[in-house]
Amino acid sequence: REDAPEGVVDTIAEAAFLSRVQQGDMVICRTNAPLVGPAFELIRRGIKAIIVGRDIGKGLTGLLRKIEKRYHTSSLSDTLRALNDYTMREVVKLTAADKGTQAQSLQDQCDTLVALAEGCQSIEEIERKIESVFDDEVKGIAFSSIHCAKGLEAERVFLLHPELLPHPMAKRAWEQAQERNIQYVAYTRAKEELYFVTPEEKR
Repeated sequence: REDAPEGVVDTIAEAAFLSRVQQGDMVICRTNAPLVGPAFELIRRGIKAIIVGRDIGKGLTGLLRKIEKRYHTSSLSDTLRALNDYTMREVVKLTAADKGTQAQSLQDQCDTLVALAEGCQSIEEIERKIESVFDDEVKGIAFSSIHCAKGLEAERVFLLHPELLPHPMAKRAWEQAQERNIQYVAYTRAKEELYFVTPEEKR
């Protein structure tokens, strides 16, 4: 609008990101997996953080239990190996069937569970982590996939892994169009400051 404040659009390194983010900020990403590490790092520092999407958490738990039951795994490491094998096979099949969006979603679920498994000794531990961090009630710093961020805004927004826009699995014309819509959502969540968070070498 004509009387809008100047605002800020900038690029910062991953190393500086965690020291800059503060209560009331929003952290978004094209996929969920990259949100897990930073969210738990802030929690370890005593800073409140949640990942938006209670239904996402339920879906992750459901996939984990499905793999455990289907492959009769007896340990967390066995379950994660089975999950990885299952995901690779299904992603190939979904991609061949022109179901790129479903392939993206499944790969992201797998990557998110692997990220959540860090430091865990059992499936029950992962489930407790999921329950503790995935929520729809924003408390402290909100981490969110771009999909879940629709309708949400914050004064300051940090976009993790901007190179995932457009998503590399989006090949067909309609998928590319969908990615442009997602990119628009990402770029319009910030009221005042938008930061692209990238590895140091990509700055």
